[in-house]
Parts: sequence; C-alpha cells; structure tokens
Amino acid sequence: RDIDMSMVLPVSQMIHQGIKVDMPKLKEYTKHNNKHLDEILTKINKDYDINPSSPAQVKDKLLELGYKVDGTGETILKGINHEFAQDILQYRKYNKLNTTYTTKIPELVSKSGRLHCNLQLASTTTGRMTSTNPNMQNIPPGVRPCFKSIFDEEGTLLTVDASQSE
Repeated sequence: RDIDMSMVLPVSQMIHQGIKVDMPKLKEYTKHNNKHLDEILTKINKDYDINPSSPAQVKDKLLELGYKVDGTGETILKGINHEFAQDILQYRKYNKLNTTYTTKIPELVSKSGRLHCNLQLASTTTGRMTSTNPNMQNIPPGVRPCFKSIFDEEGTLLTVDASQSE
C-alpha cells in the first residue's frame, strides 16, 4: 500500500503530461510498413489468390498444398517449411503493426502532439503496472523511436526490460 500510494502522484503526472510523438517519424515508419504490407499482399494474391486475413482460406490453401493442419496459428505456420506459410506470417506481422500501432497511435494523439495512455497501478494480481490505449509496454522496437521526451533535447526516454527483474 505504501509503495502504491507513493506512486499515485508520479503516475498521474505521467498520464497528464503524456509522451511526445514524432508524427513525421511515425508517418515515415507507417509508409515503410505499408510498402512491405502491400508487397507481401501483392505476392500472396498473385501466387495463391486468397485473402490472407481469412483463416479459412489460409487453412484451405495449406490443405491444398498437402499440409494436414488443424488451424492457422503462428505456432502451426512456423512449423511449416513452405514459402506460403512464411508469406502469411510476414503479412500478419506487418498487418498487426499497421492496425495496432501505426494507424491507431495518430488517432490517440492529442492536439498538443502528445499521447496520454492509461496507466493502472493495481490492475493485476501480481501488483505490476499496466498500460492501455495504447499498451506502451508492448510497443515494437521499430515504433519506439517515434516517441520523444516532453523535455525535447534536455529529456531522455528509456526502455527498460523488467521481465527478469525478480
């Protein structure tokens, strides 16, 4: 309780102040990501003529290629040594970046150019802090450089991996 209470003010300041988003850098990253997404989508459409977002169509194509699969999840696709499976994995990777980060973050940025995510101090049974809208704890490495300190050149942002801290 003492630790949580001492964190209320700093966390509320973090939420209120937000984090600066370098929109030109994010737009450039989005453009780069969309280029890869378009290339892989064109390849899948040309070579396989399916909708890669449809698990049913992906499964049917895998069965047609001779792979007896129960689903089309990442683990299953990673176990298949075929260009089609690798193409679907690449498509999903770039599509996830696009739908979760590169197009979603600009919608969440305030007029001041800052992102004000939701931080929750006690929303887990383990007592760790969580973040939503967006989840700043899962920002992919390629998107991280799009965030800047609100103190410009005088400030520093750090990325900390506390997964092994215990």
